[in-house]
Amino acid sequence: MNLRSTSMTLAVAAMGFCVPVCAQTVERPVYKVGDTWTYRHTEGPTPGSPGTYISSETKTVTAVRPDEFELSVVMTSDRGERKTSTQLSSLDFNDFAQPNPNVPRQEVKTWIWPVEVGRTWKYEVPVASGTQVWVARVKAWEDLDVPAGKFRAVRVERELIANPNPLVGRVVTVWYSPEAKANVKIQIHGTYEGSHTTTNYTRELESYNVQ
Repeated sequence: MNLRSTSMTLAVAAMGFCVPVCAQTVERPVYKVGDTWTYRHTEGPTPGSPGTYISSETKTVTAVRPDEFELSVVMTSDRGERKTSTQLSSLDFNDFAQPNPNVPRQEVKTWIWPVEVGRTWKYEVPVASGTQVWVARVKAWEDLDVPAGKFRAVRVERELIANPNPLVGRVVTVWYSPEAKANVKIQIHGTYEGSHTTTNYTRELESYNVQ
């Protein structure tokens, strides 16, 4: 076999491998009461604050309603301090925003299903000073190794492209696993008032139990 034939064979083989992986479409996850995820948070070091803050977060689905589901959230710091709260999410795995009690809550559409590589959408986040505009880009499938194990996850990058405060910027990268029905890793980079940079915020899945 000559070099040209070999190259063509490899190209065809590569295309054949890519079709089921690169064209994979992810449908909206369905949650049930009792589904649980535990994450490890690592924040820092950042300029002016050389230390690293570590905490854990456990989320458990406590109710599923026609248009939303409810989670209990337990945060535990590396010093053993615990804080418990309740979180509501839409059935599309999106949070709600309500900058003040005088306006209705708004679903922040960080996810629009189905998800597939190459898809892009914009979404708005209402804040006290106005409205942020973000763009989400579905970039690629990747093999990821986190404390909870090895996952095949789709990487989505979210960029803050318009903000009432132009000195504040964010890029959020998430890796979503259909197996875990959740993000298995999140990284955040950004600026606060143009000077303070978050250079190392990471959240990784430590364990999970889904039905």
